[in-house]
Amino acid sequence: MNLYEKIITLLYNYLPKKKIKESRDDLLRDYYNQKYPTVPIYYHGRYIYNTRRRINVDVRDFFTLEDGNLKNIVKSLKLGSMTDNQKAVACLKWVITHIPYKSDISNYGVTDFWGLPFETIAEGSGDCEDLSILLANLMLISGIPDWKIRIVAGYVFEPISKRQVGHCYTVMFDSETEKWKVLDACFYPNLKLMKDREEYKKEKMYQDIWFSFNNKFSFAKNDGDIRNMKDVNLIK
Repeated sequence: MNLYEKIITLLYNYLPKKKIKESRDDLLRDYYNQKYPTVPIYYHGRYIYNTRRRINVDVRDFFTLEDGNLKNIVKSLKLGSMTDNQKAVACLKWVITHIPYKSDISNYGVTDFWGLPFETIAEGSGDCEDLSILLANLMLISGIPDWKIRIVAGYVFEPISKRQVGHCYTVMFDSETEKWKVLDACFYPNLKLMKDREEYKKEKMYQDIWFSFNNKFSFAKNDGDIRNMKDVNLIK
């Protein structure tokens, strides 16, 4: 537990009971929204229609939270009285069950294409970033606070080839254990309860991070992380 989290815990212990959860969540939200620099991140994962010319897109534009199709999926899951943790696993289960992994070459004829949620649903398949974007959208629409959700782009360790490969996946802050947990729909997919998942920073297969984002903020440790993205393709 770092110093900031210790201060939060101290304040938490002195708050009136009816304000404890709300005040603690506000403090955690502000802490995690400010922990890393927030900078605009533009990824070249889209193409001008019927051309091979790539265009850079602000990664936050991949959230389409008013999409009726997504709202209907969330409604069908009947998440009503579920906790945020239960909602997250239910959304993950839907993505794993309904949207199998398929490469961008197979779906779009290019090596790297970031599909919007409705495109991924229409294709009925997608690669790592497609599934992660769809999952994060469903989680947000289900009512999970935005500060608890991040889409992460970085490296994972591939055990067969014994090398790092580019990957995109979703992480969420588990309020019950106060740890960030991985929700991966394709590379290391599983439907474990949130409480049974390993803390994100202890997951050895998930390694160097390039950047992360949600619908409001995009994060990177320095500007170099952004400039280097022009040379990177997510390959799994």
